[in-house]
Amino acid sequence: MLLAIACVGAGLVVPAGADPLSDASAALARRDYGRALGFFTAARDANLGRRTATLGRISALAHLGRTDEAKAESRAFVKQHPEDPGAWFAWSWVLFATGSDREARTAAETGFRQAPGSIGAANALAWLLATSPDATLRDGKRAVLLATRACEARKWEDGDVIDTLAAALATSGDFPKAAETQARALQKLDSDHFTDGKTFKQAKERLRLYRNGLPYHRHPPLGE
Repeated sequence: MLLAIACVGAGLVVPAGADPLSDASAALARRDYGRALGFFTAARDANLGRRTATLGRISALAHLGRTDEAKAESRAFVKQHPEDPGAWFAWSWVLFATGSDREARTAAETGFRQAPGSIGAANALAWLLATSPDATLRDGKRAVLLATRACEARKWEDGDVIDTLAAALATSGDFPKAAETQARALQKLDSDHFTDGKTFKQAKERLRLYRNGLPYHRHPPLGE
C-alpha cells in the first residue's frame, strides 16, 4: 500500500509486483531521467532500498540540470552516513560534474580511504585523477596504478574500468598504449552502455582523441 501511494504521488503507474528500483535503473540507463527520478522517489518514500533510491535520485537530479538539489541531497546523505563510501562517491561525482574539482577529489579520497579494497572506489578516484580539467589535481601515475588494480580484480572483463585505465594512460602521455587499451574497452562495452558521464559514444570519442595524441580532460557530461 505504501508503494502504491508513493507511486501515485510521483505520478507513476506501477503494475502489481513491479520493482520500482529495477524500473528506475532501467529508466536511468535509457537516460529517461524524469521517469527514473519518479521511480527512485517512489521507492525511497516507500522505504524500499532507501540507500539505492537516494543515490539514484542524486544522479537523476543532476542529469536533469537540478544540480543544486543534487548537491543538497548528496551533502545531506554524507552527513547522515559518513561511514558509507557510496555516499562520499555520490558527493564527489556531483561536485566533479559541476566543476568543483578540488572538493570532489577530497570527497573521493575520503571514500577511498574507507574502502581501499573496493573496485568501484579505485575506479572512481582513478577517473577523477585522470580526467580532471584542473592540472594541479591530476595524477596520471596514481590513476594508472589504481585503474590497473581495478582491471586485474575484474579479470580485464569490465569495459568501464578498462576505459578508466585508458584515460589514465593518456593523461600520463602514453597515447599508443591508451589507444590500444581504449579499443579493448570498446570490445567489452555494449553499444547501450551507460554509467554516469560515460557512454559508448563518448568512449569511442576518447579513442579518437588518444589516436590523435590528445588526453581526455573533461567534467562528466550531464543530461547525455
